[in-house]
Amino acid sequence: MDRVLEKFDMPMLKGRNVFMDFSNFQGTDVGYATVALRAKVAQTGATLVTSADKADYVMEVASGALAMEHKSGLVGLPPLPVPQAGLPTPEVPFYKSIEQTAIVKLLVFVHAKGQFVAADQYYAKSDRDEGFILWYRFQREDDIREGWDRADMKLTRKAAESVTGSK
Repeated sequence: MDRVLEKFDMPMLKGRNVFMDFSNFQGTDVGYATVALRAKVAQTGATLVTSADKADYVMEVASGALAMEHKSGLVGLPPLPVPQAGLPTPEVPFYKSIEQTAIVKLLVFVHAKGQFVAADQYYAKSDRDEGFILWYRFQREDDIREGWDRADMKLTRKAAESVTGSK
């Protein structure tokens, strides 16, 4: 979601009252996505209002995709149940692979009293691909963690700016 919001650009919202309609917004982690998008719109200089009647613009948001795909493969011994015990045996991988793909696609439609103002689609994808040989872990690709690191750097920079009072 953060990568999609980096691309978000609707300068016509600045100084306007905007009602955000999320009734067609569905998928995994909708709560985070909703708050992140509301924060991004407010950051553009728009004032968020709670009713379409009070708005200059109505922004409808729909998700074409908001999901995580997870695939894994194992050559070795999976966890096995142990009779009379509450815990299974540990997994013993000779080789194991794990692939994760996060996909976000948003449609944003802005209108004023039914008149078209703007519409745009935003798309982002992140991948994480790692493997294990015995207990040695290696990563072939991990741009999900890169996103976490970028977000952490932004938070650290903002905290430092608030302490020093500089930008």
